[in-house]
Order: sequence, then structure tokens, then C-alpha cells
Amino acid sequence: MKFRLKNVKNLTSLIQFLMYGLGRLDLKENTVSFEKTLTIAATTEINFANQLDTKPSRYIITSQKGNGLVTKGDTLWTNTKLTLKNHGASSVDITVLFMK
Repeated sequence: MKFRLKNVKNLTSLIQFLMYGLGRLDLKENTVSFEKTLTIAATTEINFANQLDTKPSRYIITSQKGNGLVTKGDTLWTNTKLTLKNHGASSVDITVLFMK
């Protein structure tokens, strides 16, 4: 989110302006994270690059199309590679938010 401060006249108006703007940030803007959209075939584990500088501590599936159960893969996550596994009987399209 970008702020335009040209209309701020004093400290009180700056605080009000920042409170309004910061209150409108979404989860992705409030965390060190990256988002990934993937298609995972039935009963398949996939590997992909980790875009953070450390292993993610959390992940949230923010969108899913298809009947699948997606979890961390059997392979351990590293600072460079992550895995997810679809335990379902059909393929699934997901969007995942990985957080530091």
C-alpha cells in the first residue's frame, strides 16, 4: 500500500492518516510471506522453490478448486525447497500463502 503524505499538516493528522492506511493492510502485506499457485495431481507430492530466506513457519491455503487434501509433503522443508502433497483421488488447484 502506498501513502501520499502531501495533505498531512500536523502530527495529529499524520497519525490519523497512518491509522486509517495501516488498518486497511491485508494479511499478505502484514507478514513476511510469498504466495504460490499450484496444480497438484491426485496422490502426488510436488517440489518448488522457497522464496523466503528461511523455512516457513506457517502456510494457509487461500483458494482451492477440486477435491483434495493438501498437506506438507513427506520430504522435509529446507531454506531453498518446499513440498506439498495431495492425498485426494483427483487433482487440485490451490493458492497458498507461505509465512515466515
